[in-house]
Amino acid sequence: MEKVQLPADGSVESSIASFKAGKHEDEEYLVIGYSNKNTLQLAGQGKGFLKEASALLDNSEAKYILLRKTHQVELATTTKFVFVDWTPSALPPTRKALLSTHKTQIKDIIGAVHVKIEVSDKEDLDEQEIMNKIGMFSGTANFSSDKTAEEAKKSVAPAAAAKKNNLVPESILSTRALNLSDEDGLRAAIADVRNDHVDTDWVLVHYSSPNTLALKDKGNGGIAELISKLDDKEVYYMYFKTTEVFDKSTTVKFCFAQLSSAKVPIMFKAKLGTHRGFVTALFEPFHVEFQFDKPEEFTPELVASKIGAYTGTKSHVREADFKSGPSVVAKSASSASTFPGGSGQALSFVDEDGLKGAIRAVKADAEPQDWMVCRWSGKNELSLVGSGSGGLPEFVSSVSNDEICFGLLRVTDQVDKTIATKFVFIKLQSDNVPPMKRAAVNVKIGDIEALFQPYHVSYVVTTKDDLKLEPIMDLVQRAAGTKNLVRDKA
Repeated sequence: MEKVQLPADGSVESSIASFKAGKHEDEEYLVIGYSNKNTLQLAGQGKGFLKEASALLDNSEAKYILLRKTHQVELATTTKFVFVDWTPSALPPTRKALLSTHKTQIKDIIGAVHVKIEVSDKEDLDEQEIMNKIGMFSGTANFSSDKTAEEAKKSVAPAAAAKKNNLVPESILSTRALNLSDEDGLRAAIADVRNDHVDTDWVLVHYSSPNTLALKDKGNGGIAELISKLDDKEVYYMYFKTTEVFDKSTTVKFCFAQLSSAKVPIMFKAKLGTHRGFVTALFEPFHVEFQFDKPEEFTPELVASKIGAYTGTKSHVREADFKSGPSVVAKSASSASTFPGGSGQALSFVDEDGLKGAIRAVKADAEPQDWMVCRWSGKNELSLVGSGSGGLPEFVSSVSNDEICFGLLRVTDQVDKTIATKFVFIKLQSDNVPPMKRAAVNVKIGDIEALFQPYHVSYVVTTKDDLKLEPIMDLVQRAAGTKNLVRDKA
C-alpha cells in the first residue's frame, strides 16, 4: 500500500481543522486534490456548498469534498459534516486501483463526519439526497415500512417502478454497467429487511458474473448468521438491521457492508468503483456503512461499536481494553516498533511501554489521567513528555512552540442528563520547526494517528496559544451533533 503524503506546511490538516471548528462560519465546502499521484493539496474552499464545490471536479483526477451544513430539528440547529469521495469513472484502472489503497488513509485525515458518499458521476451529486442522508443519520428521517407482512409480499419493486419512484437515481439506472439477476426477488428481499412486520433482518448479495449482482442468501438470525455465510473468495454486499439500546430506548439501525477480499483480482477491485453509485443506491437508505477485506474483521462487536460511535451512545472508555500506565517523563533507551500501514523506516520510541501506557491510562475509566503528551524527537522517534489529571491547562504547560508534539485529551460532553466521554487527538506543529523536520513527521502521520486511535476528533494547531478549551469543545460538539447553533436575537 502506497502512503498518502501531506504537504510539509501542514496546509491540508490545518484547513480541515479550521473548517470543522467553524473558524470561518460562512464556509460551506472544502476540496482536497492531488499535486502528484500520492500527495494531497488544498484545491479550494468557499461558501457555495455543493454547487460551487462540484464546479472544482473534473474527470482527470480524484478529489475529496468536505461539506458543512446546518440541520434543523424542531427548534434546535446542529451542524453536520458530509464527506464526498469523487473518483471519476474515466480514470485509468491502474489509477483507480492505487486510489483504492488511499481510502482508509484519506478517511483518517478527514476525520469524523456524519455522512459519507462515493460518486463517479456529477449527476449523482444531488443536494436534496445529501440532506436526506443527513436526516437519516440524525434519526429525523423515517424509512421503516408501515406495511403489513401481506402487503409487503405484494409490493415487489421491479426496475421500472424503482425508476418511477426514484428508488435509484435515473442517472445511475441509465448508465449502470450492472445487471440484477431476479431483480424483483432481490428488491423484495431488501424491502423485507426494512419492513417491521417481516422477520428477515439481513440479505447477502454477490456477483454471479462480473457484471451481474444476485441474491446469495437472506435470513432472520441476525449478524452472527450473516457472518457465517461469508468467505474470502468473493465480493459481497450486505444489508442488515440491528437494534441499539440506550438507557430505556430501543432504536432500529440499518447498515450496509462491503467485503472485498484480498484474494479478489486487483483489476476487478478497480472496476468496483464504477459500480459504487448503483450499488449504494440499491441499498439506501442506511445509517452506517462498513468496508473490510477479511470476513474475520466483521464482528457483532464491530457493528455495535461503530453504530454507537455514529449515534453518540458509545462509551469509548472501556476498562477491559486498557491497562493503567505511568504518569512520568520517559528516560529509557529507544525501542523500535512498526505500525500497520507504515512505510520506510519504522516508527520508534523512547520508552515505548511508558508512552503506550500513558495513552491507555487516559482512556481508562479507573485512571485519573485525562491528558498525555509526547514529542517528535527526530529520526522517526517519539518520546513521552508526561501525563496528568489537570486537564488542558497542564497539557498546555507541557508543550513547547519549538517542538512537534502529539497528545490525547479526555473531555466530557453533557447533553441533558447524559454525560459522554470524548477523546481529542492534538497535534502541535509550530512554524518555528524546520521544514525538513515537519516533512518527516507528515510522512509518518498515519502511523502516529494509529497509535492514538480511537479518538473522536483531531485538533491541529501551530502555536500553544491556540490550545483553548472553548474551540476544542466546539469541535467536539459539532462532530457529535450536540452543538446548539440557535442564536438568541435581541
